[in-house]
Amino acid sequence: MALNPLQLMKLVSTKKQFEERHPRVISFFNHEMKSPLPEGSVMEMSITRPGEKPVSTNLKLTAQDVELLKELMKLEL
Repeated sequence: MALNPLQLMKLVSTKKQFEERHPRVISFFNHEMKSPLPEGSVMEMSITRPGEKPVSTNLKLTAQDVELLKELMKLEL
């Protein structure tokens, strides 16, 4: 899956807007990703829709997951 230059420009712009709206989230990720997460680390996610109960899940990182996260961090979009 390749991104064309226009898609990449839009992605960079959208990411910047997200960072401006949610600086605490970006700060959290920047702090936690300074050192790679080791295999076996658990990531947890929760979504709470308005008027609904929270739904949560988690995943234990595999070696492949760790490599994917490293590659995503290299993108520096």
